[in-house]
Formats: sequence, C-alpha cells, structure tokens
Amino acid sequence: MKATLFVCGLGLALGLMAAEPPAAHPRLFTDDAGFAAMKARLGTDAAFDASDKILLQLAERYLKTQPVERKLVGFRLLDKAREALGRISSLSMAYRLHGDRRFLARAVEEMKAVCAFSDWNPKHYLDVAEFSLGVSIGYDWLYNDMTPEERETIGAGLERLGWTEYNRANNWDKVTTQPGRPKVMQVKSNWGQVCNGGAIAVALALRERVGAAAADKLVQDAVAGIKIPMSVYAPKGCYPEGPGYWSYGTDFSVLAIAMLDFAYGTNFGLADLPGFRETGAFTTYMCGPSGIYFNYSDSGSARMLDMSIWWFAHKYQDAELTADWEFPHLLADAKAGRIKVDRIHALQMLWAKAPPADLKPKRPLVWSSECIQQVVVQRSGWGKEDFFFAIKGGTPRVNHGHMDVGSFVLDVLGERWAWDLGAESYNKIESLGMTLWNSSQKSDRWRIFRLNNMSHNVVSVDGEPQLVKGEGKLLSLTTEGVASTSRYDLTGVAKNVCRSWTRQGALAADGRSFTLTDELAGLKPGAAVRWAMTTKAVASVTDAGVTLRRNGKTVKLTSVGTTPGSWQVVEAKGKESFDATNPGAQQVLLSCPAPESGAVQFAVRFSW
Repeated sequence: MKATLFVCGLGLALGLMAAEPPAAHPRLFTDDAGFAAMKARLGTDAAFDASDKILLQLAERYLKTQPVERKLVGFRLLDKAREALGRISSLSMAYRLHGDRRFLARAVEEMKAVCAFSDWNPKHYLDVAEFSLGVSIGYDWLYNDMTPEERETIGAGLERLGWTEYNRANNWDKVTTQPGRPKVMQVKSNWGQVCNGGAIAVALALRERVGAAAADKLVQDAVAGIKIPMSVYAPKGCYPEGPGYWSYGTDFSVLAIAMLDFAYGTNFGLADLPGFRETGAFTTYMCGPSGIYFNYSDSGSARMLDMSIWWFAHKYQDAELTADWEFPHLLADAKAGRIKVDRIHALQMLWAKAPPADLKPKRPLVWSSECIQQVVVQRSGWGKEDFFFAIKGGTPRVNHGHMDVGSFVLDVLGERWAWDLGAESYNKIESLGMTLWNSSQKSDRWRIFRLNNMSHNVVSVDGEPQLVKGEGKLLSLTTEGVASTSRYDLTGVAKNVCRSWTRQGALAADGRSFTLTDELAGLKPGAAVRWAMTTKAVASVTDAGVTLRRNGKTVKLTSVGTTPGSWQVVEAKGKESFDATNPGAQQVLLSCPAPESGAVQFAVRFSW
C-alpha cells in the first residue's frame, strides 16, 4: 500500500512539474480568450442566454446590498461564506461578460470586506473553503482591472485567511491515512471535496505570490486528498449522503477538476475515478415525477438547478443530462424572473449549452446503486403522471445518516404520497448541547424524531431503534417490461427485535398498482409491530383500508397480507420539545401485536 501511494504521489508530482499553469491572470477555469469566446456566444444559445439573464438579475440585486459581516450562526460562518461566494462570482462574471464597472466595484468592495475579517472561522473549515473559492475567483478574474492597491489588499487577505490556513495542520479531521499531509485533506465526506476544492483555487490564484513550488505542493496534496471522498461514487455514481449533499460535494469535485484541466491540462485521473462519470445522472434517478428527491439521510427534498449537471453534459458529451429537467427549468425560471440565489450560478455559464430539441430521455425504468446505501428506483415510465418508487437499504452509520434502512418514497399521478421528513435543524440541536454528530447507538442523534426510525417509512417493533452498525442488503431486483420487483434483507438493523425481516416492492405489469410486503419472524409474542408511512395527503381510514387525497387525486392503501392489522392516521411529530412540528404531515399506521408464532406478514397494496 505504501509503495502504491508513493508511486501515485510521484506520478502526480511529475505531472505538476511537466505542466505549467498560465503565468498571467485569469487562470481559474478560463482566461481572457475564454471570456471573449463566452461574450461572443451571447444571443446564440438559449441555455447560455437564460443563464446570462439570471446572472444579470443576481448582479443587479447584489449592487443593492452591503458587504457581508462576520456574524456567526452557532459555531458557523458558512452562510456568510456562501453569500460572499455568490456575490463575488456573479458580479465578477457579469463584469467580464458585460463590462459594467459597477459590478467590478461591488465585487472588489465585497472582497476587501471579507479579507479584513479576523479569520474565516477555521474551526468550521467549510467556511474557509467557501470564502477561499469566492475570493480566489474574484482576485483572479478581476486581477488586471483592479488597482495595485486593491490587488495587494485582497491578495494579502487571501494569503492570510486562506493560504495560511491551508498550510496549517487542522484538527477537525481525525483520519490520518498519509503521514505528513495536513489533516484537512483526509476525510471521506463532502468536507473532503469542499475543502480540497478550495485549496486548489487558493493555490492557483496566489501562485506567483506564494511561489510556484509551494502552490504546486498544495495542489498535489489536494488532488490526493480529494480522491478519498470521491471514492464513494463507485461503482455507479450513488452518493451515500443523499442527492442534496451530492450537489454540495460533487460541485466542488467538478470545480476542482475544471480548475486542474484548465491550469495543468490534466485532472490527474479524478474524472476517471470509478462511478464519477456515472454520477452525472444520479439526481435524475433520485427525482420523482413530482419534482421531489428521494431525500434520504440529511438531504434536502427540493430539486434545484445545478451547475455540475451542465459540466457533466459538456465533459462527457451527454446532452440527455440537461434535456429532461435542467434546461426546461432554466428557461422557465429566466422567463418568469424566478431568481433563486445560487452561489455558483456564474460558473454554470462556462458549460451552459442547449440540448438538441428532439432529445428524449432513454434511461432505464429500474436502477440500483450497488453501493453501501443500496438504493433502488422502480418506475412505470418517465412521464409526469408515471409511478416512481425509491427505497434504500444500507446503514445509519454513514455521514449524515438516518435510521431509515428500508424506508421509501412514492410518487404517482404527479404527486408525492410517501414522504421523508428530512433533516432536523443543525443549529437548534447543537445549541442544546446535544451530540448531533455522534452516530453511536446511544447518541442524542437518535432521540430526534426526524432522524430515528419512528418517523421513517419502515416497520418498527416496540418502538426500538434500528441498530446503527447493522445493514440492509438488496437480495434481488427483477424487471420484465413495466413490472419490477425489489427484495431486501433488513434483518441487520433489527436483530434486537426479530430473527429476520425482508421487504419486497412489486410493481404490477399494468403499472396501476404496487404492493409492499414485509415479512418478520422470530418476534416476541405480543410485541407491538407497526408499519408506518408519512404522507402530506389528506388520509382517512375506511372499511377497505386508507384513502389518500391530494390536489384532486386519490390513492388507496389496502392490507392484503396474511396478518390482520388495524389502520390508524396520526400526526407526524415526535415526543420531545426539540422535535420539529412537521405541519401538514401525517403518519399512516398499520399495527398489530405479534402472534404466538412470532411471524408477521404485512402487505400493503397501493392502487390509483
């Protein structure tokens, strides 16, 4: 292993020595010729023009703001770092494309303000990374248009607050896989992607200021470091932290690759890591026809325009990635003036290109992740009214994980019927002194309703939590035309309450019904067995089962298993004062005491 690391490191070092980044600014992502080519594209491409319209509206909005101030939220400065990144990158791109010196002046004002901070909050290193990226972009893109005094002020601030921190060992990461490397580089989560991406930006922006050898050394460390979190994409592009955190981590991996490609003419194999090319389609698979993600772990549920998708479409010549969602939503947002503040929207313009008008999605109806989270998606089609079911196995012990092993979401008729409530407020829980980021079995994390199994769409026994060290495994996945069946062994997270637990989801051949079957054995006689599903529909118990109604549409749930149970609809809320109230959410429950045999079969048929 040590020999392998040495060879890889030597190869990277030789690559850096052979390649020389541009001596002049700009050198981050593009150069003067690149900006000139972008200006020439105005009025020639629908995606580029829509992106530019949004960019100008963002820039005009930022002209009316005051520079961000150093105000912590809890122990984080992250919202200020993100705000600064969005302002600097948008104003800088708007200036480069349109030459309006108001944008130049406001970007310089923002950079000078944040470069005067006492620090960029290295106790929460994501803050340093996002400030570093933002100031690096502005410093590099506007270098030749700033006064010598402005360049010195901002360059010195970026060196003091970014470069110096990146060259100091930090203690937020306890992993030490390569002795002698700064610890900040070595973590297998979105932190590793974000922090290493920021390091590359700082090193390239300040290369002549800090010295070529030192800058190349930091880039070398960052490339080696970012490979660690990028290993999670193998083999098919799934992201263990969910589609929301996929955007965060992947955006910075994409930006790192793009910076390396332009500066060195190579990304040192990062773009060819197993599963990375495939991950460009991950959010498409995870999004239902309702437009809502399968938001497992701490992921958000709302799908947003994502800069990375445009890069993947460009890098791998796969226009289908932007054709079905990104492009139409970009056009609609630009036309309606819906300006969602995206801190890296400006960078999307580097790769925005309209897909062919006649391009139709050809992706499969059934997809499995084949990674630690064992996600499966089953669809009846790719239309807005079609059926969508997503379920996960995996384990609660991953970064941002929940006790959601076996949980699912379900769309049909253009609506979401089975929901995941998502994450709890980090700052709220942290302010109470609770151990939110400890995932041991007795951690405070599992007292939180939204994070433990009692809020998720799973079977629970006697209210016991899932076993953190356990794992749910996909046993089989079959498909024949529209019909498909997935089957999981979920025993690993429930060994404390049963001998075995399997869950099977079967979509009928006509695409008009779906049956979810749970079989548990080895239960303690009399144990309280509870099947649960969270919904935001209006739910009512009937003689036949439960009827769900939403926006004039109806889905019916019927118990067709061998074990009789009683239906109930209750509010979806926890018992603790710190639990979110979840307005509009209910839980549909099917419950029974375990019989003397200790065996229960629940089968719930969804029909519409």
